Order: sequence, then structure tokens, then C-alpha cells
Amino acid sequence: DDESILTYLGAEDSYIHQSLPSEMQTMLNESTIKINIHTQDDPHILKIGQSLDTVEQEAITSFLKNHNHDFSWSYADMP
Repeated sequence: DDESILTYLGAEDSYIHQSLPSEMQTMLNESTIKINIHTQDDPHILKIGQSLDTVEQEAITSFLKNHNHDFSWSYADMP
């Protein structure tokens, strides 16, 4: 179920992708993994890079869970 950021955006062959430096293109083509930063009953799913090592994945996941309230998950959450 992994997909790259560009696949998700539908932008694999877009002008934007082609105009980026090659290292950025590589980053955008990276596979992702889904993480839930909320509860099982009310999941808030985000994607992070699969190539991150375990420590980086845990640090990012922890940060996102601790700041879950800062994200808008629906129109009702927006000011």
C-alpha cells in the first residue's frame, strides 16, 4: 500500500516534478508508510518517508502525536 508523494499528488510527469533538482525528485519519489497519530476509534493517518531509520520514524511520529491538536482534520476544525 506504499506510494510515493508524487503518485499521491498525481504529479509523476508534471512540469513541477521535472523542474526540481534531481535530489528533490528522488525525495518525492520515495515510498511512504502510514502512521496513525490519534486513536484506533478516530484515526488520523499521515505518511512519512519509508527510508527514515527507526529513531527518525519514532521521533517524527512522537512529535506528530504530541502536536495532533495543531492539525485541521475537517472543516469543523478550521477557524
